[in-house]
Amino acid sequence: MLDRLVSDATAGRSRVLVLRGEAGIGKSALVEYLVWHAAGFRVARAVGVESEMEMAFAGLHQLCAPMLGRLDRLPAPQRDALCVAFGLSDGDNQFVCHRMTADHRILYGGWDAVFHRKGVDPTFDQRDASHQLLAERFFRTFPQLEGMRFTHRWGGAIDTCSRFAVFFNTTHCGKVAYAAGYTGLGVGASRFGARTALDLVDGEQTERTNLRLTRKRPIPFPPEPFRSAVIGLTQREIARADRNQGQRGLWLQTLDRLGLGFDS
Repeated sequence: MLDRLVSDATAGRSRVLVLRGEAGIGKSALVEYLVWHAAGFRVARAVGVESEMEMAFAGLHQLCAPMLGRLDRLPAPQRDALCVAFGLSDGDNQFVCHRMTADHRILYGGWDAVFHRKGVDPTFDQRDASHQLLAERFFRTFPQLEGMRFTHRWGGAIDTCSRFAVFFNTTHCGKVAYAAGYTGLGVGASRFGARTALDLVDGEQTERTNLRLTRKRPIPFPPEPFRSAVIGLTQREIARADRNQGQRGLWLQTLDRLGLGFDS
């Protein structure tokens, strides 16, 4: 059966094989047999870890991260979906996210990003207008829950950069590596970031470290007062694009060409 599977795949016929059974009966050995006989194929692997069951896209990151350099070869729908899963972009300019907690409550957030010229300050974490906006969108999404009350609310600083996707670097003579700039999209992509950072610390040349995403640093934000003006203009253009079914104006198109953007 295994030899026929390899023969069919070699002939261009798609095949799927599912191996089930108790631990220790030889499933891994059968998989290794397939890998050994799959000459000329690219083998992608993913390993399930129970502690990562609640982590979004954990298996997908293992499977696809080494091939991110080929994203441009995919059709647009599949490419965009992978970009969302890896935190390289989101599904819309301004978005909300929600999930069920372990005690069966709903965690709901996102959408609003407010730029403060004074930097980070705890007084910025509570903004009535932002939380009111989220509450309104929540009840539009879940009208059957109208009248329910929120038990907690909080906000905080968003780690970001000019390309609004993760970037990597090292410090302390290469002994420390860091991933930053996720712009609120780092939860699902944290495994990929951690593995890439470990490769950098170990000094290894891997498919992850050779990605342009890893090698290229984002353009620094301009100094004030230009920073506030550029961010303010971009936020207004993003809001306008969302009102126009996602049609991006000249300013946003220019930022896209430069590899810049403000999509959170």
